[in-house]
Amino acid sequence: MKKLSFFFLFSFLTISCEKELFNEDYNYMYGDWIPVHLDCGMGHDIKPQLFCDFLQILKNGTYKVIRNGNTIESGKIEAESQTVNKLSIIFIPEKIDFGSDSFIRLPHSTTLDVITFTQDSIHIQNRAVDGGYFGVTLRRKN
Repeated sequence: MKKLSFFFLFSFLTISCEKELFNEDYNYMYGDWIPVHLDCGMGHDIKPQLFCDFLQILKNGTYKVIRNGNTIESGKIEAESQTVNKLSIIFIPEKIDFGSDSFIRLPHSTTLDVITFTQDSIHIQNRAVDGGYFGVTLRRKN
């Protein structure tokens, strides 16, 4: 009986410790996002396909950048600031597949602000930095 009680207690603690990255104000962030507009460096209105086919944000606090059916970048997301009026996140890459195609990467280890237009349309941008500007408008993939 003690072993069974210990098992249930351990299972409950393990399940309850798994915490989602975003709070209830931003739980719509999870899912697949298609880039529709891209600005980076000194260029504006760059082809969004140079970034990716879609960006996948998962509930376990990870992300994947998918292009041509392949994961070209993956890693963790940290929420730096998460209030009712502001969401700032940091993408921390763990794996990058440079391959033979050129592509535009997410700014890594840099704070990015998320601007929400609707729960199906967001804009992610860095703050003005010497390394250049990055901004991508995304819409939810159906």
